[in-house]
Amino acid sequence: MAIKRPLVLYGGRIEELRVEDSMPQLAQIAYPKRSTALRIVGDVSGAGLTTVGLTASRQYFIPLVVPRDVILTGLSIVIATGVSGTASIGIYGNTVVAGDDTPGSLLVSTSVNTSQTGIKTGNINYTLQAGVLYWASLLSSVTPTVSALTATSQQTALGRSSVNLYNVAYLFADGSGSTMPTNAPTSLSTAHGVFLPAIFLVE
Repeated sequence: MAIKRPLVLYGGRIEELRVEDSMPQLAQIAYPKRSTALRIVGDVSGAGLTTVGLTASRQYFIPLVVPRDVILTGLSIVIATGVSGTASIGIYGNTVVAGDDTPGSLLVSTSVNTSQTGIKTGNINYTLQAGVLYWASLLSSVTPTVSALTATSQQTALGRSSVNLYNVAYLFADGSGSTMPTNAPTSLSTAHGVFLPAIFLVE
């Protein structure tokens, strides 16, 4: 059976909607460069942040798409309660496994010390391309408390849990240490109805 595309009205004519027709909308999302303002991956609200304790050696994955090319100079987290150790922050590419989008190869990463409170930034130099799916990632060897997004401030890119219909906050894999693997783990779990550790993008 042929797949029917949605119909839309163009200048008085009814035509099929093509994927390429909707692409220009991506550039219409306001995303001005503001070097003094940090952006949080997955943030869709102006609400205040909360805090959450990281699970040691848990690698968090959060989907990320930007509406324009973004030259990253750093990746940050905010430590609310310090614990002596190290955290890695990085960006993975996307791959498709059994029809599902999933984190693929590590593109860039940096590390920060988690001993002291405050904003911790690792320097990088990487350009995110507009409209491309990436996965921001965080992996700590210890359990500091960090700034986080509440459930109502999170994007719904990963949908909802089929069990209790809570928003899926992130994908994760439990491992060891704080060094990000070259390729993301192939077996990932979902976390839903929880706070989302805040990864800040620095231009």
